[in-house]
Amino acid sequence: MDIGFTEEQELLRDTARRFLESECDTQFVRKRMAEPAAVTDEFWQKLAEQGWLGIVYPEEEGGSGLGLVDLVVLMEEMGRAVMPGPFLSTVLLGGAAIGEAGTQAQRRQWLTQIAAGKAKAALAWTEPNLRWDAAGITLRVLSTIDETRKLCEVRLDNVSLPAAALLGEKHAGWAPLSRVVARATVALAAEMCGGAQQVLDMTVAYAKIRIAFGKPIGSYQGVKHQAADMLVAIENAKSLTYYAAWAVDQRFEEAPIAVSMAKAAASDMARKVAGTGIQLHGGIGMTWEHDLQLYFKRAKASEVAFGDATWHRERVAQLMTP
Repeated sequence: MDIGFTEEQELLRDTARRFLESECDTQFVRKRMAEPAAVTDEFWQKLAEQGWLGIVYPEEEGGSGLGLVDLVVLMEEMGRAVMPGPFLSTVLLGGAAIGEAGTQAQRRQWLTQIAAGKAKAALAWTEPNLRWDAAGITLRVLSTIDETRKLCEVRLDNVSLPAAALLGEKHAGWAPLSRVVARATVALAAEMCGGAQQVLDMTVAYAKIRIAFGKPIGSYQGVKHQAADMLVAIENAKSLTYYAAWAVDQRFEEAPIAVSMAKAAASDMARKVAGTGIQLHGGIGMTWEHDLQLYFKRAKASEVAFGDATWHRERVAQLMTP
């Protein structure tokens, strides 16, 4: 296995970072938090022009035909920027479900529109029972800690749809849905790694200039050790996430285990790194004015999305049981 990134993937990373630094600074993020829509139409169209809204869709359906490893690179940079909006739900949940189980006509109708920025999508599948497996779907979402992603509740009452609206085969929906969720879970783990890396970078920069007892706090062993622990946790989660993306792309048998290992590590890591970052910033880290709160809230919301660390470790145990 070649664990390095290709020249094209590194170019994607550099391009994404420059774009997001220019178009999605924290002032933009904070402004969108206060608005009903998490992103503007103009910003969404710019994502389409970059080719990101169709990055994993086939070329014949308006996409770029790239793999999950390529997407992981992009999601890391989106995590660094705390990019608001429904990218995850549109590209990796709603759109991916259509791509996985839809007919050719459905894919051509919707994926081309999503890739062009003309349509957004969502996938309604989680329920109040907080289960993330097939047994949790009984067909029966709301205020959230992370205001950069808006949640809605969909109520179904005497809904009637034509047969053409059915995705996949009747009573056989879990198999394609599980593949969609697996890819979205890896993408979310990558975003969490990117956000945590930014928290670490902000914390290290602050530790170099914050003076206590006549010296920068970064010179004290207690601070150094905590920063080192943050780095180790991030790198561990990154490695597991990269492997999971590669395993899913290669359709390896152990891919489900790799996905759960990545999400378990990312969930624990993101919470701890964000919390440590706030602690090392001291009082200023607890203020609304400081950008750390954006990353902490995103980390807490992402920690439980698609299953927290406990859920995924239990899943690993079940998958490894003969």
